[in-house]
Amino acid sequence: MAGYTFTYIDATGLQYPLNDGVDVTLKPGGMFGFGVQRPELATMRTPYTHGVTEIGTPITLDREMSLALQIQKSAYSNWVANLRTLRRNLNTYKGDGGTGKLKCVTPDGLTKYIDCRFIECLDPEMDGPVFGVATLTFWAKSPWFYDTSESLITLWTYQSTGTTLPLTLPATIMGAARTGVTLSMTLPSMLSANLMRFSIPIDNAGDVETWPTFTIVGPAKWPKINNLMTGTRLQLVGDNAPIVAAGGSIVIDMGAGTILRTTGGVTQSIVNSMDGGSAFWSLQQDVNTVYGEVWLDTGGSVRISYPQYYVCL
Repeated sequence: MAGYTFTYIDATGLQYPLNDGVDVTLKPGGMFGFGVQRPELATMRTPYTHGVTEIGTPITLDREMSLALQIQKSAYSNWVANLRTLRRNLNTYKGDGGTGKLKCVTPDGLTKYIDCRFIECLDPEMDGPVFGVATLTFWAKSPWFYDTSESLITLWTYQSTGTTLPLTLPATIMGAARTGVTLSMTLPSMLSANLMRFSIPIDNAGDVETWPTFTIVGPAKWPKINNLMTGTRLQLVGDNAPIVAAGGSIVIDMGAGTILRTTGGVTQSIVNSMDGGSAFWSLQQDVNTVYGEVWLDTGGSVRISYPQYYVCL
């Protein structure tokens, strides 16, 4: 089957092409477990009772995938050697195994990955002395596929004077109201000295929500970052913890639920600096508006990075 190519990347980063499209090809219909999976609901685990009005939220399941590869060689010894190479490279007993990645390049040129472990290579089905099918099976704790080209956006970099833009106001400050008055507006917007704010549309083009990571490079202090789409916010308060000097950073990992400050070569958790109304939040599918306020000085910046996840290839 032309068009699909697969590569397994083990836990150490070594890459093993599984099919070359010439001697080893994907069997027609030889992809199993790559489609949209059926989720479980809470009520599938708990029997219905009188008065239940909610069916529960979906529970994502683990994913098990198999590839049926056709191997054809000029001699049986070459066929066995190819199968031996596959088994040796994908040996489940090699080291502690660990989680690798299955890379797939689709016929339309998309490249997607899924974190998984190789778990099985069944004995081949022989259709002749030099032709047969080997089935490889992988197990993934998370069912989502993703791009490795993680989106990285600089939300704000400190500017001492900002950038001047023209702004037309339909006001009667000067001249007739029907024509308006052209004034100048300077960005970044400063609420007071060095306190800057941003409001940026972030497009999550994946199939499900994703949890971003914010990196705030110092000099910076007291960041507040909100997702206006969901109405959730995260704000750091306090006298010392939410402050980072030049050369240091604060990394807020929404998915892991961690906030780490690195200053002077020392990294420590400052998650206790979250105020009472704060929560770790995700980017929903579609366009989210991310609003923030942070004190910055020369060299300071705020960046967001986030992967995009897909339910199938």
